[in-house]
Order: sequence, then C-alpha cells, then structure tokens
Amino acid sequence: MEELAKARVLLSPITFGAGVKGKFIDAIWAGTPSITTHIGAEGMNVILEWPGFIALSNEEIAN
Repeated sequence: MEELAKARVLLSPITFGAGVKGKFIDAIWAGTPSITTHIGAEGMNVILEWPGFIALSNEEIAN
C-alpha cells in the first residue's frame, strides 16, 4: 500500500472479469486515482465514491 500511495495513478486496462476489483479499493484508501476500462470499473460505483477514469480506447489510456 505504501508504494501505491507514492504512485501518481493506478493504470489497470482490464479486459475481462467481474465484480469489485481489490486493487481499486486499495487505490482509494491510498488516495491514488485510477484509470481502467469499462470492464475494470464494473461494481466500483456501488461500494465507495471512486476517483477513477474510464478509458474507452488504448489512445485514451495513453493520453
């Protein structure tokens, strides 16, 4: 968690999976914003206010 708190952003381009992703919960507690896909963000608005960004393409992730 210390390393995550030092990071400027958590980049997680998830392409499959379901439910809440633990790495995003850790990022919230560390105060680190997240960038992921719509699949990666599934379930995140239910648990906590999530300070993340959903990228719709590889270009958005890169920018």
